Amino acid sequence: MSSKYSTKTKDDYPNSSDYNKLFMNLYGGDTGITDLIYKDFTYKNGKLYITNPNFVNKKGVIVFYAAWCGHCKRLSPILIDLQNEYLNRYVIGAINIENTKDNNDELAVHADVKFLPHALFINTDNSLSTFPHSVNEENLLYFFNVSY
Repeated sequence: MSSKYSTKTKDDYPNSSDYNKLFMNLYGGDTGITDLIYKDFTYKNGKLYITNPNFVNKKGVIVFYAAWCGHCKRLSPILIDLQNEYLNRYVIGAINIENTKDNNDELAVHADVKFLPHALFINTDNSLSTFPHSVNEENLLYFFNVSY
């Protein structure tokens, strides 16, 4: 499947030079994707909840990634474009599992991350559930347009 999202590369974002953060730095400047850390969540009664005020009571997707992950790098321009297109309806967050300083590796354990990219969707009670499909353009578009 080819679309306006899958044709984008890092060259479409002119200030790309720093690969430490997938979204903010890879494509230069503010992409609309929020980099989240462990303190933006709480774990209670066996469930993970979002507590970041920019995400509470909103619909959206949170993606776990690593800078070395090729699939994550290919997915990032799609997520950036989806964030721009659905800005007023959904939020998209990103969690770098390599960020051990902020305990994101522990967050990945609570979220049961077994592969990358790994996505969670925000439920109406601010709890998080595993995205029921592989994280790719087709499934994200379906998620944003039909099932959510």
